[in-house]
Formats: sequence, C-alpha cells, structure tokens
Amino acid sequence: MNRTWLAAAFLSIRFMAFAQIEATDSLASDTIIATTVDTISARAQEMYNEGVALYEQGKYGEAVLMFNQSIELNPDFDKAYVNRGATKVTMGEIPAAMADFKRALAVNPAADMAYYHMGRIRHEQNDLEGAHSDYSNAISANPGNAQASYYRACIYFAKEDYFKALKDFNSTINADANHAYAYNDRGSTYRMLGDVKAAAKDYAKAIELDPRLFVAYGNLGSIKKKQGDLEGAVLEYSLAIKMNPSYVQAYNNRGTVYFELGKYDEALKDFNKALELNPSYAFALNGRAAVKYKQKDYAGAEADCTEALKYKSDYGYAFMNRGIAREMLRKPDKACADWKKAKALGVNSAGAYLTDCHE
Repeated sequence: MNRTWLAAAFLSIRFMAFAQIEATDSLASDTIIATTVDTISARAQEMYNEGVALYEQGKYGEAVLMFNQSIELNPDFDKAYVNRGATKVTMGEIPAAMADFKRALAVNPAADMAYYHMGRIRHEQNDLEGAHSDYSNAISANPGNAQASYYRACIYFAKEDYFKALKDFNSTINADANHAYAYNDRGSTYRMLGDVKAAAKDYAKAIELDPRLFVAYGNLGSIKKKQGDLEGAVLEYSLAIKMNPSYVQAYNNRGTVYFELGKYDEALKDFNKALELNPSYAFALNGRAAVKYKQKDYAGAEADCTEALKYKSDYGYAFMNRGIAREMLRKPDKACADWKKAKALGVNSAGAYLTDCHE
C-alpha cells in the first residue's frame, strides 16, 4: 500500500444557475457579482486540481505554487491548505506543513484530513498521545476516514490494547474493503488474541489484495510454523524473500524452520544472510549458534551467543545456548552461570541443566 500524504480527491466544479426572471438593475448587479465570485471559485478549483496533478508527477515545488494560487483566489479553500501542507510534508518542511493544517481547521473545523495529517506528523515524531488525539478528531469529523482509523488502530496495537485495535481495524476495512495493510494488521491482532484461524484468513486476504505485501507472507509463514506445517512455512517465507530480498526476519525465520527440519546447511545459509543484512540481529546470531552446536563447532556457538548478548543483553535463550556450548567446552562454572541467568530471565527449560550445577 502506498501511504501517500496527499488527499488527491478532485473537487467537482459547480456553476450556479440563475432563473430567468424579470430583469432589474438590482438583479443584473447581483448576477454580475455572483458570476464573478463563481468564476473565481472555479479558477481556484482548477489551480487546486493542477496542484494535485503536479504532486502525483513528483513536481512538489510546482504543486505548492499551484496551491498558493488557489488559496490566493479563495482564502477559505480548506482542501488547498490541506494539500499544500501534505506537499510540504513530502518536501520535509514540517513546521510549515503544520501551519497549513491549522489554517485549514481555522477555515473548516470539520476538515478531517487536516487532523489526519497532523496525526501522521506526530506519529512519526513518536508523540503517540498527540497522534491519537488527532486521529480521533479526524474520525469524529468523518467516521469513514479509513486512514485515521487504521493508524489509530496501530497505536492501540503498539500499546497492546488489542480489542480497541481490532475495533479500529474493523472500521478501516468497513470503510475501505481493499485496505491490504489493515487486513494484515488485523491478522496480527487476531494472532495476539489467540485466534490463529482468523489471523491466517486475514493474512491470506492481505496477500490477495496486494500480492507484493511481503510482511503478510512472513506472517502467514509464522502461522503455518505454529500449526506444525513446516514445509508450508518455508514456502511462505520464501515468497516473502522473493518479494523483498532484504527481509531480514524472513531469512531468520526460514532458517529456524530449516533447523527444525534438520536441514542445517540451509539453515546456516539463511542465518548468514540475515546477519549479512543486519550484523547486530541477535536472533539470527542465536540461531546460527544452534546450527554450529549441531555441527560440533562449540567454540563458534559460544562466540555467536556472546555476540547476540552484546546486542540483546536480556536474551534468555542466548544465555541458555551459550551455557550448553560451554558445557561441551568443559567450562562448567561458566555454563552454570549462564543457565542461572537464563532461568532468571524466564527460560524455564534452563532449570533442567541446573541439576548438574553445584552451589
């Protein structure tokens, strides 16, 4: 999905029709004034539409000039302020953009897209409370604003308020049945709520709507892995990688599945690729350590776990795996220390190794 800032809705140009009644000097004067105003309004809308077209061509500076002319002709044209602000966001002129959105709201307090764009700016600045307020105002002004519902749902999801997230994702999909990202993210919400079947259905729908949405393939792969369909998981992760060859998590997750299938050479290649793309990815370092352990490279396994802990110091499984490698390297005291740390971090399976440790 292309998350464009510009609301490229064209305004319809309406011309006032005047009834043919008995002409008087007063009526003729009123008609001339009304016709002049109508002509100015029509010209303002033409400038607005030209600005939209220029934006879509990537000619942002020229688009701003057109929106300027539109506003000069009609200072109460709220959509021109909104789209000029949106163009300025694209150009990186954030304070000027915010000023335009506020001007739009001064002209029209129900300008939902002005609230929406302000919310997006605050969201990018990690001001989640401010963004939430703006999205809520946008939704109050226009309950059918799919993007405002979508991004407010994302805030709820980040706060782990999954029921509110689900409600907003539902609203997004009701307003825009082709919103692939909303289906994907609603799938993740269902997943967090434990409804795996609903999650899988939403991920599949997201892929149907946008076959290049690589994250949906990755998410569907994780569902299939959870369901024990390891070959199916490999297929989904492979499709995710095909759509995005730089998708680190897909390489790591496919490597994990290969490991579970006993395909250690394939697993090692995937973990290596993940680390080539992101050398500090702790999960891939831990995964590669597991492969090295299976290949009896205990020193290599220890080194990878140590490296993983450098980037994620509370990674309990890296402590446990390093302890296992250290046991094979005849470092019992260090192994026991690692297992104790792993258990303290919530890895209960580390407790089985502690039975051989002495206080």
